[in-house]
Amino acid sequence: MYVDANDYAGVVRASHDLQSDIRRVTSLAPDITHGAPFPANVILIGTIGTSGIIDQLIQNKKIDVDAIRGKWESNLIQVVTNPMPGIRSALVI
Repeated sequence: MYVDANDYAGVVRASHDLQSDIRRVTSLAPDITHGAPFPANVILIGTIGTSGIIDQLIQNKKIDVDAIRGKWESNLIQVVTNPMPGIRSALVI
C-alpha cells in the first residue's frame, strides 16, 4: 500500500485503518510505504492536488476524476492496469 506522507492526516490514518481491516479479514497486513519502489501489484491511496502520485495518474490519463473533482468527502475506487512503469496493477483509492 502506498500513501503520500504529505497527504492529509485523515487520509494517512484511513490507510492504516484499511491495513487493519485487511489484516482482520486475511490475517495478513500489507506494508504501507510512502515512496518507491512499488511492488508489481499495489494499492495507491491519495487526495487530488495533495498526492503527487494521484496527480501523476490524472495527468497521464490513467484515472478520470471529473466525477469527484472539487467535491468534499468524495472518492473513486478503480483498478488500473499498468499505471506506471514497474506496476502491473493498482487499486487506486
